[in-house]
Amino acid sequence: MIPLVAITLIIVALGLVVAYVMAAWKVYKAAGYQGWECIVPIYNMMILGEMGGKPRWYGLLALIPIVNIYILFDIWIRVSRSFGKSGWFSLWFYFYGIAYFVLAMTDQKYIGPNGVPRDAGDTDHLIS
Repeated sequence: MIPLVAITLIIVALGLVVAYVMAAWKVYKAAGYQGWECIVPIYNMMILGEMGGKPRWYGLLALIPIVNIYILFDIWIRVSRSFGKSGWFSLWFYFYGIAYFVLAMTDQKYIGPNGVPRDAGDTDHLIS
């Protein structure tokens, strides 16, 4: 009986991970980044920082204990604003990234870093 429960939990966990990656992939694509950037550890935080209007190194600060609490809140508030949502919407990032699902399923448009519209010809954030 225990192996059946363990197998079931593994299948459910893998399903959640796949759904999370699909939602994050769609959000990154909507912001003009490559989808694969959401699955690379550490690098994805650098991109989220940039998506929120901060330099890439800002995302690296999320690796520092205690400091990461402030940094993650700041990045997620900025990313929420980048998609036209309020700062309070960023709390959904703490609940297993539910914000990714909401942004992906509602086809939210990326406005620009921290909610400031970007010039149409500005592609400096994209990697060649």
